[in-house]
Amino acid sequence: VVHPCPLTGCGYLAGLERGGRLPRFLCHYQCRRPRLMTPLYPPYHNDGKVTGVTMGCDIHVCLEVKLRGTDTWEHFLHSTGNRCYRLFGRIAGVRDEEVEPIAYPRGIPEDASALTKALYSAVEHDFYIHSYTYLTASELIDLELWLRNCPAGDGNGLSLFLMLFDQKRLSFFGSNFSDASGNSRWFSDFRIICWFDN
Repeated sequence: VVHPCPLTGCGYLAGLERGGRLPRFLCHYQCRRPRLMTPLYPPYHNDGKVTGVTMGCDIHVCLEVKLRGTDTWEHFLHSTGNRCYRLFGRIAGVRDEEVEPIAYPRGIPEDASALTKALYSAVEHDFYIHSYTYLTASELIDLELWLRNCPAGDGNGLSLFLMLFDQKRLSFFGSNFSDASGNSRWFSDFRIICWFDN
C-alpha cells in the first residue's frame, strides 16, 4: 500500500524492516527503493529533488547485570553514548549499511529489568526512536575486539565503554567487558539493551 511520505508528500511503501517495528519507505525523491528513510529537516523540493540537513542519530544504552545467586536482570546504568555510525552499524545495522551487524534489531527482551522497561515505555511511541535491540555478554566482548581492529578513523583504538557510556572505567567492571566476564565477584552475567534516536 502506498501512502503519502510524511516528509515530502510523495509516495512511500509501508512495511517492516527485517521483522522490526519501523516502517520501510519507498521515497521517490530520495532513493526509489524500500529502505529505512533518513529524516531530513527541513525538506526542500528543488527540481523534483529533496535537499536539507540529515538528522543526527544517537544511541541510548541500558546496562543490565545478573547478581550472583540470582536469575533476575537488574538495571545497572543508563547512558546516551557517543556518535559513531560505524559502531551503530555493527550493533544493529543502523546508519552504516557497509558493516555486517552483529544482529538486526530484535526488540526489548521480555525479562528486562523494571527500570529498563520503564525507560523504554517512556519513548516507545516517539516517532524518532527506533531499532530497539540488545547484545549479550559474549556479543559485547566480540564488539570490543571488532572496535579495536577497526580501520583508523572508524573507532580504532577507542574504548567501547567510552563510546557507550562516556566513561573509561565502570565500577565492578573495570575498563572493558572482556576483563569483567566471569571475573566479577558481584555479578554472573551482563548485557546491554539499547535503542536509537534520530
